[in-house]
Amino acid sequence: MSHVTYVGRYIFFPLTYQSQDISFTKWVTLLTLGLAPLIAHILAGTPRASYLSKRRPKWHEQFVHYNPKSILWRYAAIADRRIRARNWGRADIAAANAIFWTSEGWDGSEAMVDRSLPYCTHIPDHARIAVFSGEMVKTLVVTLQGTQAVFALTSSLASGTYNDGFDRSMAVDFIFSPLAFIGLLWVFCALWLTDDFNYTAKHPAHHSTSLLQISPGYEPTRRNSMDSLIDSPSDGLPLSGHRYRSTSLWYSRAFRALYLLLLLVMLTAALMFLIGFSPTDMRFPTIGFTATSFTMLLFYIFFLAATSVICGVYFAAGSSSTVLPCNTAPWYKLYTAAIMTIGLVTLIISCLETHQTPCGKFTTVPGLNGDYYACDTLSQTTVPLGRDDSKFFGISGTRTWGLGENYTLHSGESLVYNVTEGGKR
Repeated sequence: MSHVTYVGRYIFFPLTYQSQDISFTKWVTLLTLGLAPLIAHILAGTPRASYLSKRRPKWHEQFVHYNPKSILWRYAAIADRRIRARNWGRADIAAANAIFWTSEGWDGSEAMVDRSLPYCTHIPDHARIAVFSGEMVKTLVVTLQGTQAVFALTSSLASGTYNDGFDRSMAVDFIFSPLAFIGLLWVFCALWLTDDFNYTAKHPAHHSTSLLQISPGYEPTRRNSMDSLIDSPSDGLPLSGHRYRSTSLWYSRAFRALYLLLLLVMLTAALMFLIGFSPTDMRFPTIGFTATSFTMLLFYIFFLAATSVICGVYFAAGSSSTVLPCNTAPWYKLYTAAIMTIGLVTLIISCLETHQTPCGKFTTVPGLNGDYYACDTLSQTTVPLGRDDSKFFGISGTRTWGLGENYTLHSGESLVYNVTEGGKR
């Protein structure tokens, strides 16, 4: 095994291929656990596009919506729009959840609530999600995942240990778990997230009584196609200013400040795990990183730092669109590609480094060091050889395993831990 690299108080374990003995069934379990938070976050948060133009968006105009940053912005925009609504109705919830592709690009502005209404062929039955619905199931799943992630994070930081929480020796089954914490921001708009709507440009909806009733004071004008609506957006269309209060109001600003604060808290937590700060050990002890844990931390720090800056800028500017204003900019597309690339690289590295220890846990720390530190707990220093946490078996070696005892092994000597209840022999 290659020697570890020391940089100040940091230890970097070499990238080691050690996953060759993991069976197919275990790989299925590991990848399911590892990708579940990512899949839940993307599927639950990515909006369904409503195409109101004959030209469909190109692939690079669509994949930006899968950027977790775009999803987090959408959560904040929907919640903020609900806070500022004068009279929240079915048209509001439908338009807030839809992102419209027009001849001018993506549009998630408040004006689309009125502009798109004549072309809505299906609208939710209520102005919030139903208790017994798929949306409520997604809300419960995301909330439970986020709660578990918060508990693991706070317990790890409070105790200064990582075996039962966020561990720097993490395997492939853990790398995307922090996304569950990010997804917890979903709760701000959970009651108003729905896919129960449909807009079409091919056959403008007839202005039935039910559709007219959801938009008081709005007298639509029949049009032959959505293209004419988009090409002449100001022709006979009502303004949506009567629907929503200004973003400059104090409660809108308070919500945006709280949302930004939570993003900064998550960024701070990621930095704390990078520098190794613990409230129970102010001396900043030596910290070890595998290639998996280091690249994963860089992924979240890069993502959260950029997210905080972008949200801060557009919050200050008072943007109210559910589509991130910069999502068509070349630099944002490059940023999205970079985020996806780093995430994919982290996944590949973790797949190469992951191996199973004698106690059944998975780790990416190579060799016996990985076996010991993955199986070690605060209550015992035995590496159990079985899966029943038995204290009657242990492991022997020619080193003291860093237990802090002032003892030097001589040539030919070995140290055996907990072969019996009496401790080491």
